[in-house]
Amino acid sequence: MGGEPFDVDGIEVRRLFSSTSNRGACRFFFDLKLGDLPSAPRDPETAGRMSLFRVEAGAYLYERDEPSEWNNARLCDAGRAIATVAAQVWAKRLPIWEPQDQLAKFAKADACSLFPKLRGFAGYDPYAFGGGPNTCVFGEPSDARRVVLTLKPLTADDLNGRNAIGQLNKERAVERRDGVELHVIQHPNSDRKDLCEVVVFLGRSFAPVSLHPGEAVAGTSGLITPGAVAQGLCGDSLKDVAVAAAKRFAA
Repeated sequence: MGGEPFDVDGIEVRRLFSSTSNRGACRFFFDLKLGDLPSAPRDPETAGRMSLFRVEAGAYLYERDEPSEWNNARLCDAGRAIATVAAQVWAKRLPIWEPQDQLAKFAKADACSLFPKLRGFAGYDPYAFGGGPNTCVFGEPSDARRVVLTLKPLTADDLNGRNAIGQLNKERAVERRDGVELHVIQHPNSDRKDLCEVVVFLGRSFAPVSLHPGEAVAGTSGLITPGAVAQGLCGDSLKDVAVAAAKRFAA
């Protein structure tokens, strides 16, 4: 992809090149033009500094992925999409969540902060599978009872998913444990019949918001609910992690 700028709701987005550009990265930026806002200081020096602020957005290859013409094309498609959404958010001046807002708390939640509440796990790792603050792996690499906990928005499709040819690929049972409703899911088509997912819902549902009024949000159906998904060997240990997550992270 070339370096031609493109327009997003009146904002010019440009490709970011530098002498240290990483072959495994494709970045874009746009100026915030804070000095042009009605509330901007009239002092020329301060206004000049404010005009330097900008947003950078992009996409990066994983370490295991080699730069190639095909990978780089996909990378720049992803980087362009991320930059486009960022520019749309800024152009529409979408509101910032209040600190006490349920979704803001959920977005900032650290899955690994659950570790002190758990028993039977010798350690934890937030990056074992390339995760981050929303994912944590409890247990040592040699522990067969390791549990992967992910905090994520959930839809009905997460519980009733179907495979590419429309066949149901999940078996689900609902049970209560220590006052928490658990959705215990097995994947009958998997090679590992002893692996399960335990899903818990953490708060009220909300409708996904599109940047374009009247258009549905791609990839979603119905309402979205903050939730937690614990993955690992089927059994009490997995359910205990899900229950602990529900009690810690529920709104």
